[in-house]
Amino acid sequence: MPSADLIQRLHRVLRQIDVEMHRLAPSFDSRKVGALGTMTLKRISTLAPVPTHEIVQAMWRDPSQMSRVIARLEEKGLLHKAPLEGDRRVTVLTLTEAGEAHVAQVDAVMDTVADEAFGVLN
Repeated sequence: MPSADLIQRLHRVLRQIDVEMHRLAPSFDSRKVGALGTMTLKRISTLAPVPTHEIVQAMWRDPSQMSRVIARLEEKGLLHKAPLEGDRRVTVLTLTEAGEAHVAQVDAVMDTVADEAFGVLN
């Protein structure tokens, strides 16, 4: 079982990552995607093509909230909605090139921030 000291240090590291990502957001979030939009894009990138109802379930969010997020991301040109081949009642989501670029940029910043933050645990 982890010690209380390790848990406290891990909490500080995770908080440091959160603070640093918010501080750096203007450098990689020029489209004002925000945290929920970025998490949604990252999740779609791992599941794509993904039906809309599955991304709503995967994100554990209210369907109406996710509908607004998805619409906003589509308006910003970061994702594409299309009917599912074989069942046009179902809409599937995929990232556009701009969406993929946003995810790659966030991942690069997150890797750097996490490397620096987790260095204190060694």
